[in-house]
Amino acid sequence: MKRRLLIAVLAALAVTAAAVALWDPWDRCDAPEPVCTALGEIGELDNVLDTEVDYDAGSSAANGSGPVLVLWTFRLPETLSPQQAAELAARAAEQAQAVVVGNVELQHAVSIVAGIPQESQVPGMETYPLQLMLGDRPRQETAQAFSFWQQGATQVGNGSVSAPNTEALLELAQLARRLDYEPTLELPDGSIR
Repeated sequence: MKRRLLIAVLAALAVTAAAVALWDPWDRCDAPEPVCTALGEIGELDNVLDTEVDYDAGSSAANGSGPVLVLWTFRLPETLSPQQAAELAARAAEQAQAVVVGNVELQHAVSIVAGIPQESQVPGMETYPLQLMLGDRPRQETAQAFSFWQQGATQVGNGSVSAPNTEALLELAQLARRLDYEPTLELPDGSIR
């Protein structure tokens, strides 16, 4: 009797596991199928740690009065070289921006993040030490951001770099000069900028 009960319990567990795997209640993609498919494919790329998409279907634009904003966020390892990060960011951005949803005009925005997430002042929102919204030159922008990050910056964003101290600030300024790039350089407390 015990053997039959054990077999029945194991069979029930197998059926439940298969149902949950097919149903996938943890699927985080709440967007049209082409967007979710692309998100999954990008998430499978080597060195993409996490993916997220925000498809603004509730906006008036989604009802045909303008483009729908699709915000893609890809988390990369902070240990990538600037060149590796640049190539990966460009590839992910290219794949994301190629997504088409029938009869809907999409406006794509791609964000690259790296480092350990931190709680922000906005409840439920995290910030990253390296947080970059990609523009027209994703390779160059990502390579610059990772160069500053690996040179010791504590925060890297679009056009801004924070250093932990004045010595690091001077090193980051020299890097900016070598890269022919003029970000805002500052200490975290804003005492030197």
